[in-house]
Amino acid sequence: MRTSIRRVPLVIAAVLLPVALVAVPAASARSAHREALRSERDRLHHQVASSRTGAFGLSLLLTHRSLKLVPVPTTTVPPRTFTAPPPAAPAAPVAPSPAPADSVPATTGPPPVGAATAWGCGPALQYLQAHAAPGFVFQCPGYAQGHQAMTCIDVPGVCSGENLIAISDPCPAAYMNEAHNSWVLSNEEFGTPLPAGMGDGIDPYGYC
Repeated sequence: MRTSIRRVPLVIAAVLLPVALVAVPAASARSAHREALRSERDRLHHQVASSRTGAFGLSLLLTHRSLKLVPVPTTTVPPRTFTAPPPAAPAAPVAPSPAPADSVPATTGPPPVGAATAWGCGPALQYLQAHAAPGFVFQCPGYAQGHQAMTCIDVPGVCSGENLIAISDPCPAAYMNEAHNSWVLSNEEFGTPLPAGMGDGIDPYGYC
C-alpha cells in the first residue's frame, strides 16, 4: 500500500510537468505580443504628435490585433471677403439764393398840367419845375404878400431884379395857378409864346 501511494504523485507530476512547460511559452508569447503592440502604439502616438503641423493629420484606428493609419485631408476654409458698400453720391451743391435787389423807390414823374392832387412843398416844387415858364425861381414856403401864392416879375420892394414864384399855402390849386400865371406874365412882359391850348386868364384853378 505504501508503494502505490508514493507512485501516484509521481505520475501526476509527470503528467502536469509537460502541461506547465507548454503553458509557460504561450503566456510568454502573449506578453511579448502585448509589449510589441504597446511599443508600436507609443511610437505611432509620438509620430502623430510630431506631424500635427504638416499638411495632413492622422486618424488612428486601433483594434485589439493591429493599428492602421488613415490620412485625413485638412479642409481649407477660404478667407471671408467683405465688399465695402459703394460710397454715397455727393450731395448736389445748392445754388445760393440771389441777393435781393436793392429796392429803388419808383420815381414818379410830375402830373400833367392841371392834374396835380398832392399837398406840400415837395409836390409843389416838382410841379413848378415841370410846368412853370423858364427863368423863375421858386420859394416854398415863401412870403406871398398875404395870398396863398404869387408870381412876381421884377417888382421893386417885392421881387426886385428877379422873377419869383412864392408858395405860402402849398395846395394843388395854388401852385398850379402860379405855374400857369408865370406863362401869362412872361408873355405880357417878354412876349414869350404861350404853350398850345393855354388861355391867357389868371388863376384858372380857383382857390384851395
